[in-house]
Amino acid sequence: MAVPDPRWLEILKASGWQTFAIALASALFFVGIHVGLLPKPPDWVTLFVGFAFLLCAALALTGLVSSLFQFLNVRGYVVELVQRRGERKALAAYIPHMTAIEREILGYLLARNQKTLVGDQDGGKAIVSHTFLSEDFRRKEGCASRHD
Repeated sequence: MAVPDPRWLEILKASGWQTFAIALASALFFVGIHVGLLPKPPDWVTLFVGFAFLLCAALALTGLVSSLFQFLNVRGYVVELVQRRGERKALAAYIPHMTAIEREILGYLLARNQKTLVGDQDGGKAIVSHTFLSEDFRRKEGCASRHD
């Protein structure tokens, strides 16, 4: 039995539009046979063209989906979503360790939908508990968060 030439795997390196063109040509081959424009080929040719169609159509579809994900920045959106969720959990886990003044300040910010604490130049109430200022609390899109 003869070993097939491995150079046919070079098709995997082709770009999306090239694989789409091959898939389209393969589909047109089958349409031509069905309509009667082309004579019925031997079975091995039909199998080869069918395999080429399936492979190239899958590669073209994969290239299209990859381009869409890159254009829509899906990865960036998911990473940001996971980070926000982690920040919310970190703040929720830290709330029991806050002092009464820190809870009062955070409640004030949440109640007034504020992102920053505006106080006296010396820090006002927030300076009473130096940990509150050093923990770097901030308000981010509807949820207070703490950055470690």
